[in-house]
Amino acid sequence: MVSHARETTASTELLPMLKELHAVLTQHFAKETYPGGFYEAIGACTAEYRDDLRVLVDEHFRIHARLWSLIESIRLAGGSAQDTSEAVAAVADMLEAHERKEHELAVGLLG
Repeated sequence: MVSHARETTASTELLPMLKELHAVLTQHFAKETYPGGFYEAIGACTAEYRDDLRVLVDEHFRIHARLWSLIESIRLAGGSAQDTSEAVAAVADMLEAHERKEHELAVGLLG
């Protein structure tokens, strides 16, 4: 979904795609952070990993906010194709960096 969004420049295509991504991320982030979720399952919910989890959960909020801001920007103003493309790339980069951190934490905990 993120790769497709990076390649899409038409606002009429991009807006529903980004709304769907926002909904998917809402569920995804909830499954990671709620009791019994991914973070708990890999053993990261301990004092030793408090700072790592704080950063990851904070990133959830920042990614959500950046994505919603982009959605609203497109919805309200349209924005230039260049600005929109750069904003989509920024959100995609944030997501990729976040997923990389989660992967590194999981590998560190699970071996």
